[in-house]
Amino acid sequence: MVLRRFSAHYLGSTELSNAEGTEDCRRAMQSAKLRVEHVDLTRIVLEVSLSGLNIRDLNETVLHCHPIGNIQAVCQDDVDKNWFAFILKEGGRRFCRVFCVITGANEIKERLENATNFTYNMTPK
Repeated sequence: MVLRRFSAHYLGSTELSNAEGTEDCRRAMQSAKLRVEHVDLTRIVLEVSLSGLNIRDLNETVLHCHPIGNIQAVCQDDVDKNWFAFILKEGGRRFCRVFCVITGANEIKERLENATNFTYNMTPK
């Protein structure tokens, strides 16, 4: 069940050699912001649910599908609140995916954080 859909621009993904948390996420996002003039901004739709995050193109084709448990950190730009990013783990590698929205970055960030916290708390220890 999809909790919410958001329209956004996907600015790309960066592989991180050693990522621990939100500060690493912010650094990767800042690096992506510096490259933004040289990148085509892809319009996408984000679907956030308790089970995961889907990134779809405007034709509804799934580009990326991430289980919510693979998302390790979520951050928002401190100055330009329209930018946000998250770090995810896939097959022993870590990536930072960066996005820009006109409105709603804080809501997306909060929904991702809430979904990851809920999933973490529901996982048997």
